[in-house]
Amino acid sequence: SPCRFSGSLRGEDLVIMAHNYNSHFGFLKTLTEGSQIIFCDMNGVIWEYEVVALDVLPGDAVEEMIAGEYDLTLFTCATNRSHRITIRCDKVES
Repeated sequence: SPCRFSGSLRGEDLVIMAHNYNSHFGFLKTLTEGSQIIFCDMNGVIWEYEVVALDVLPGDAVEEMIAGEYDLTLFTCATNRSHRITIRCDKVES
């Protein structure tokens, strides 16, 4: 299952990781800058984000995964398992 790697929604630094299965984060490789992401928290609150950067990081790049001023980061393993597909997002202000 997808899980929190670091941070929080309210802290505007949430990092979520999941397997690259189609039912989890297999779709991350299809996102591009400007893609919209909608996140619904456990209280039913809707959070909207826009993809602002795409990174491919080495599997051991823990510090780089949580670095930066991104409101939301999503990541999964690349198919070769040595790298992480990383999507960086900023919250869309309504």
